[in-house]
Amino acid sequence: KLLPPSLPVDGGLSICAYSWTPGFVNEKTDEQMPGSFIVATRQSTLIIIGGDGVIRHACTTESPITSLQVLSGALATFHANNLLNIWMVEEEALPGEFTGSLLDPPAME
Repeated sequence: KLLPPSLPVDGGLSICAYSWTPGFVNEKTDEQMPGSFIVATRQSTLIIIGGDGVIRHACTTESPITSLQVLSGALATFHANNLLNIWMVEEEALPGEFTGSLLDPPAME
């Protein structure tokens, strides 16, 4: 089944890196969860799209991400200013749907 686009086509976002996370078992509910698609843009935005096509999280990084690597329980981001960050990821803690603006999301924590 082809889903509608998750990102707005006319939103002015330019994708520069992406990665897919594997599925996991939610430890709280024992439910099998699908993987997520992680997208970085030239506008310094990181977006996590659930396996169902719903945007689950978006945030702004201090500089554009040039490459992503999904690690076991973490995400490595490589930035345009030669910066490497390792972020701990708890997918089950992400909200069901991101309701903010993709053009001005909160800062990455």
